[in-house]
This record gives sequence, C-alpha cells and structure tokens, in this order.
Amino acid sequence: LFLNGLPLGMVWGVIFSFLEGRRFTEVISIGLSISIIAASGILKTIYLEIHELFPGISEFWMPFTIGLLFLPLFCFFVWMLSVIPAPTETDKLLRAERQPMNGQDKKNIIRMYGPGLLCILLIYCLLTTMRDFRDNFSVEIWNEIAAGHWDKTILSQTELISTVIVVICVGSLSIIRSNIRGLWATQGILAIGIGLTGISTFAFSHQWIGPYAWMLLLGTGLFLAYIPIQIAIFERLIGLFKMKANAGFFVYACDATGYLGSVALLLYREFFMKDLRWSRVLMQFSYVLCFACLALLLLSVLFFNKKYGLHKLWQQKEEETIDIPENSLYINKL
Repeated sequence: LFLNGLPLGMVWGVIFSFLEGRRFTEVISIGLSISIIAASGILKTIYLEIHELFPGISEFWMPFTIGLLFLPLFCFFVWMLSVIPAPTETDKLLRAERQPMNGQDKKNIIRMYGPGLLCILLIYCLLTTMRDFRDNFSVEIWNEIAAGHWDKTILSQTELISTVIVVICVGSLSIIRSNIRGLWATQGILAIGIGLTGISTFAFSHQWIGPYAWMLLLGTGLFLAYIPIQIAIFERLIGLFKMKANAGFFVYACDATGYLGSVALLLYREFFMKDLRWSRVLMQFSYVLCFACLALLLLSVLFFNKKYGLHKLWQQKEEETIDIPENSLYINKL
C-alpha cells in the first residue's frame, strides 16, 4: 500500500502543479478527472481481455503487465507536460500567482482558514473512502446485485457515462470569472453530487430503480462531489483570498487523509462486518456519507462566506486609507 501510494501521489501532485493558477484550470484539468473516473472501469475491462488472451499470466504479474503496456504513453505525456507554457499575467491576476509554501506559510493558512479547510478535508476523506471501496470491489458488488446478468463491458459503460456528465458540469465552471461566484457554483455541484449518492441508494433499496441505474447514479453523484474538490474548490479559494499557497498542498493533505479512511473502512469491514455483503457495506456507507458530507459542506459554506465578508471589508478599509493625489496619473487613467 505504501509503495503503491508514492507514484499515485506523485502523478496527481506533480501534474496538477503544471495546470493550476490559470483562468481555465478546470477545463485543462478535465484530463485528470477523466483518468480518475473512466480509467477504473476501462482498466478492469482491459485486465479481463488480457487475462483471456494470455491465460498464462498470473494475477500477481497482471499489474506489471498492464503498467508496461501503458509505459510508452506515460513517457510521451510527461514530455508534453514539459512544453506547457507558464501562466500569463491575466491568469495570475484572476487566480493569484502560485508559490511554493514553507512551514510558516502552511501554519498561517491553517490558522486563518483551518475550520473551513478541515470541513473540506473530511468531506474529501469520506468521498475518497467510498470511491476507493466502490472501485476496488466493483466486481464483487456487481456479482451480488446482478449475479449472472452483467458482463465486463458494464464496468466501462457506467464510468464513461458518469465521465461525460461530470466533465460537462465541472468544465463549465471555467466560464465563471468571478471567484466568489465560482466558489458558490462549485459548492452547489458538491451538494448535488452528495445528495445524489444518498437518494440513489434509497431508491435502489426500495427497488424503485435497478442495479445498473443505482451504480450509474451513485458513481455520477460521487464524482460530481469528488472531482470539484480536486480541481476547482481550492483554485477558487486561493484566487478569492489571494492566499500565498498552491492547490497541490491542499490536495496532498486531502489525499493522505482520504486513503487513510479507505484503509480504515477495509479494516472495519474485515473485523466488525464479516457477515455483511460488499453491496450492503456500500449502501450503509452511502447513507453515512450523504448526511455527514452535507452537514460538513454547510459548515464550510458558512465559514468561507463569513471570511469573504471580512476580507471584502478589510479591502475597502485598505482602499480608503490610500491617499491619491487629485491630478495623479491613476485618476486620469480612470
């Protein structure tokens, strides 16, 4: 788990450092979003195909084989990252320049925005735990809810449909230039996604919808909440409050906590929920996630809106204290 986590963290953090702090970060980060949503189902389908074509390859060597298959593409895209142009002056003006953070910078950010950031971190932790659980045990879950009535292509189908919906919703956030409106829109998408996870599970448990609709709606709601935290909400917060920070720091903190939660759920299931089916664990956790995340989101919305009001008041007072000569170039330009 430790060795697996190192390249995972490096891929996301390093790649996103090339993309953050731009007017269209949400749009150009869609590639990362697609990889998170669609890759899981596609890779499972590829895994099953390779396993059929080359039955001599053991399960132990399958991760290595699939990794080797994608290594040339990885090298090509790393080269593409190296030729991405730096953020323009307009990007820096709208989204704030991204700077490396030292220890004091991190302490200042936590001291000023700690409660709101903690709420987002806990939301992300729950979402990561559920995403990881649903991803790792999707085959077992499908075998329980639709035994004998599904095939390997369904894993790609549900994730690709979710990808299209999430890409449209999250990508459209780049249209909003105002950081405060962009933050509100991002929080709205989070609320819709979190609500959808609970509503779809409730509908499935009462047999109002079938297994396919449940897994599709559950995945869509999950990623509608998960992806904006990774590529949008910290972007807007840094731009809004002009923080001396970078989104990579926040995402690393969230990811570390999130995967800890994922391992904790696995251990809890093994020791305290042995008799429960994987699908039942997913349903119960969906309800916990829905109510807990909506409550945490409300707290974060209240905190950052209050902070924004104080931030705006401070800016106004700062502007009032500036003494501008009557015939200055600044007045003439206005």
